[in-house]
Amino acid sequence: MMQSIEIRRFLYESNPHWQSGRVELPKEWRILFRPQFYTIKANLEKQQILGLLGMRRVGKSVIMRQIMEFVGQNTPPKNICQASFDEELVNRNPDILDHIISSVIAGVPKDNSGRIFFFIDEIQFVKNWQHILKRYYDRQPEIKFIISGSSSLFIQKKTTESLSGRVIEFAVQPLSFWEYLLLSNQDSASAQSLSVINVDLENFDESRVMSALEDIIIAAPNISDKFDEYLLRGQFPEVVSWPEEEARNYIRNSTYKKTLLYDIPRLFQIRRPDELAFLYNILMRESANLLEINNLASSAGINRNTIGSYLGYLKEALLHLQLPNSTSSAREERRLLRKGYVPSPNFSAAFLKLSQGHPLWQQEAGHLAETFIAGVLSSRFGDSVRFYRKDDVEVDFIVSSVPGRFEGAIMAEVKYSDSIQRRELKNLLRLAEKTRARSVFCFTRNTVKVEKEGKLEVIHIPAWAF
Repeated sequence: MMQSIEIRRFLYESNPHWQSGRVELPKEWRILFRPQFYTIKANLEKQQILGLLGMRRVGKSVIMRQIMEFVGQNTPPKNICQASFDEELVNRNPDILDHIISSVIAGVPKDNSGRIFFFIDEIQFVKNWQHILKRYYDRQPEIKFIISGSSSLFIQKKTTESLSGRVIEFAVQPLSFWEYLLLSNQDSASAQSLSVINVDLENFDESRVMSALEDIIIAAPNISDKFDEYLLRGQFPEVVSWPEEEARNYIRNSTYKKTLLYDIPRLFQIRRPDELAFLYNILMRESANLLEINNLASSAGINRNTIGSYLGYLKEALLHLQLPNSTSSAREERRLLRKGYVPSPNFSAAFLKLSQGHPLWQQEAGHLAETFIAGVLSSRFGDSVRFYRKDDVEVDFIVSSVPGRFEGAIMAEVKYSDSIQRRELKNLLRLAEKTRARSVFCFTRNTVKVEKEGKLEVIHIPAWAF
């Protein structure tokens, strides 16, 4: 009986719209509707479960609440249920998810034949949640589930086990630069301009994009300084306006640390999470460097095979990007060194306690910018993103769906400066000449221009435009 009372109390506290008659959003949650909101909205009529995937604190819960408000415009309040779980609650009530679903269904009036929406956050705390959702999905098509978890690895691993074909996944990335500008109330005009430019590297519209970027620089001459702030602490919605030290502590303690010390060990039965955390400290310090397993093992004092396992866990948890070397074959690619990036430059900045006045800022700013570009490219092109390193030639990024194929590939270097010498681009130019590329990209701090190298175009665009 007490369990039933606790669940009912939990439901009514979690769903104030049952009494007020409408789903309401806090004012600050109306400032920004991210692309995933519109994509999910377009998929609401499908039966499939909709799952939001991403790192901790990137804004998945806000998107769910925005969708809830949209659904609430044409759905009776009692047909909408939201629930967010924590470990203590689930430990007290192991069957809470099943009880919640059955209770809500029973509470819907018999003359209401509409759909019933469940918005479930932090679902990873519920044991066997995937089997519970599968049972209702298969038997009651009027039910629509929208779920998210604080670490995508829980959803990804379990949905592949028993919910194959029943889930549509939506990746929620850290804030883009224009989203940061809008949320931090710094420059809504530049945010609006950047949101519609769409720098498409595959079909680059040179005249339109370059002209638009020049207009932004004229209207906002300090935009590169704002981008520096974004690289330091601007990718997580809750802290965009916080003081610098508070933001750094939040990023450390509420994003990657919880995943390292709790999420990953819980799933993979890691006995020494302190080892994993120590390794990640090294990876944050060396983001944008080659992953040399022997050196990592020596620096961390961890067995080489264990290092390999840890890197695999970090990749699956979306805490580490590992780009292969673009060579002549997939087989050769597998045996060569990879290049590693943390998924947000904010992680490295928080770990190093960087600020724009820090002695290491000039040295580290380029690594942060390259880490940012790696994250954006990976979100857009997935496993097609590589780097190139052979003999004495190294290029930061190659985007090609086939290993070793350079025809039509995107080639790019990051030179986070406004004074770029030709010699700094020699590797990019050599590879472009060898592969007969027609254009290549250089991501700068604030430079917008196109240079000609014979028939080759070298397109300079600011990292903040991407």
